[in-house]
Amino acid sequence: MNDSLAPLKWLLGEWHGEARGEPGAGHQLRRYELVLRGEFIMGTNRTVWTPKPGHADPEVHEDLSLISHDRATGLFVLHVFYVERFVAQYVCSPQSDPDEWVFTAAYVQNGPAGMRARETVARRGEQLHSRFELAMAGKEFQLYTQETLVRGRES
Repeated sequence: MNDSLAPLKWLLGEWHGEARGEPGAGHQLRRYELVLRGEFIMGTNRTVWTPKPGHADPEVHEDLSLISHDRATGLFVLHVFYVERFVAQYVCSPQSDPDEWVFTAAYVQNGPAGMRARETVARRGEQLHSRFELAMAGKEFQLYTQETLVRGRES
């Protein structure tokens, strides 16, 4: 494993739990693993949202992420590819809480002009807490989804 990724090694493995937000209520499955000889952390995420009234099928969200460490800046970088065809490169802000990582994307490919995104990942005891926020041009960030996940496979 790339030693610079050590602060995020706690993410490795499978996670599942509750998701809430603009799409409603749902269930999320995440998996993080080392790839490319341990130089990167790859994450996969699948969230199934409860069907909305008048819709028979649930909304299903998926994304693929890669976390790297930028040697020049000393910061973590998160690249995310979303099933909705959005792509974003997030840079982790310097941490004030050693168990919380705030990744901000100043630009979202295939999003509306001026769209920004922010993903906060926090270790809270044995849980993974995640917040995903969006900001449209000239607007402040607004919560879109949040998750509380526990380690392990679903039973």
